[in-house]
Amino acid sequence: MKKLTLFSVVLIGGIGVSSAWAEVKYAPYVNSELYVGQSRFSGNDASPVSSMNGSVVVVPGLRLSDRLSLLPSLSYGYRKARDVQELVGGSFLSQQQQTASLGLKTVYVLKPGLKAKLTVSRRQEMLKETSDETWGNGLFDYDKNALGMELEKEGTFLRSLRVGVDYYAVRFPNFQTLASKYYGTEINSGKDVLDFNAADVSLGGDLLLAPGRMLSLAAVGSSRDYYDQKIVSRGGTYSADERSDSFYYLSAGYRHQLPELVVWIWKMESLGGLDVSYASLNSNQNNYDAGRTTFNQNYYDYTEIGFGPRVNTRWNGKLTAGLAMMWNFRDYADRPVQNADGTYKTGTSISNTVNTLRWTVGYPLWRGLSLQAQGAFQNADSNMDYETVYRYNYSSSHFFLGFTYQL
Repeated sequence: MKKLTLFSVVLIGGIGVSSAWAEVKYAPYVNSELYVGQSRFSGNDASPVSSMNGSVVVVPGLRLSDRLSLLPSLSYGYRKARDVQELVGGSFLSQQQQTASLGLKTVYVLKPGLKAKLTVSRRQEMLKETSDETWGNGLFDYDKNALGMELEKEGTFLRSLRVGVDYYAVRFPNFQTLASKYYGTEINSGKDVLDFNAADVSLGGDLLLAPGRMLSLAAVGSSRDYYDQKIVSRGGTYSADERSDSFYYLSAGYRHQLPELVVWIWKMESLGGLDVSYASLNSNQNNYDAGRTTFNQNYYDYTEIGFGPRVNTRWNGKLTAGLAMMWNFRDYADRPVQNADGTYKTGTSISNTVNTLRWTVGYPLWRGLSLQAQGAFQNADSNMDYETVYRYNYSSSHFFLGFTYQL
């Protein structure tokens, strides 16, 4: 019976086929999923919707030498389920989603235990807000081009220490022509008002505290410049300055290998954990409600904390089950609460609580093919009642059954 390790790192070609051609070793990796099921979303129509999702990731890894490896990647995903997407400073309901990405990672071993990595990638995401919307014309379809560099040092106690710098450009090709029709003049403070360029600096580490105990830490700082979105002034006009955001994220995850249990003929291995996080967004952009002649400064600023436990089990080395819960609390310190008719409440800012429960069950069938079931329930509760543009209060759930395959 295989032991359930504290953490697993899927190396390209870990269970793939390797063949040597001169000095080049080819090691492919494939991960695919296909699920069918139902999803449900609160609202006027809360009836379940037949849903499906699937994805495939292909990485034809190449090891050119003992020091140099190339990892090209191609992925595609499709999801049909009522879901909430967070874009443009708030949450929007979507019906379907397609994502496709293409990337190349170069890994170079500078010396034993020290690696340098360079990554280039392109990602395209298309969203349908309504069932009759055609693919490629979504208001929030976007393209993301990214370039990243990372240094990783590996050791005994400090299993992995990573320092990275990433630059990426996000473009919304349809928003400039559709925004005024759906969201009014505030968002028309430029032509490409949602497009931005960003630079991230990240630091991460995995610490082996003791056998079976791991602590993972991560920190990210991001600067985002909206080069064609003008600042909303107190009088409702636009200044010559552009919007600029700063985003910060801290996280910690603790994993603990629990003692093996034997229940009758069942042997259970378990891995427990706890995740905590903190996020903060600071923006110089404001909001002007023309219908109520109200100026809202620092409209997009927020802080958020999250925490939750998780547990993963394996029975007799085959049947796997996982359960994870997460509580997130967000506070918009300067975004005022509105009644359902849009009138403002004095002295009260918006706060959100989102509770999420996720579970998975899997059983291996044959040579990388597994039967999988998964589900989730999410509930969002807020003191904000006005939801003409953004969604603050909702509940959603889904159940999917299908297959996964790994090579």
